[in-house]
Amino acid sequence: MIAHPTEELPTAELIAVVGGPIIYLLAQALLRSRMTGGISVRRLAGVLACVVVGFIGTAATAVVVGALLVLVLVGVAIADTIAGVRRQRRLGATA
Repeated sequence: MIAHPTEELPTAELIAVVGGPIIYLLAQALLRSRMTGGISVRRLAGVLACVVVGFIGTAATAVVVGALLVLVLVGVAIADTIAGVRRQRRLGATA
């Protein structure tokens, strides 16, 4: 990916690049499920988005795949932040 960013990734490399964020998001979702008993829809949506990026990556360059994965992870982080703020406002309103 670093050596040839303007070329398509071979299948094994594509799986490795996309698999990292998928494993991270799944681990975070499982940890949240274990701690709270709830399902993290945002993280599971992020996993699905990473899988879509993987399919796009079969026809896109390495830099595009990397940029899309960063966008997915940033999107999940923003969604988590917004959900946290809303949760705090709800708790503050009921207190």
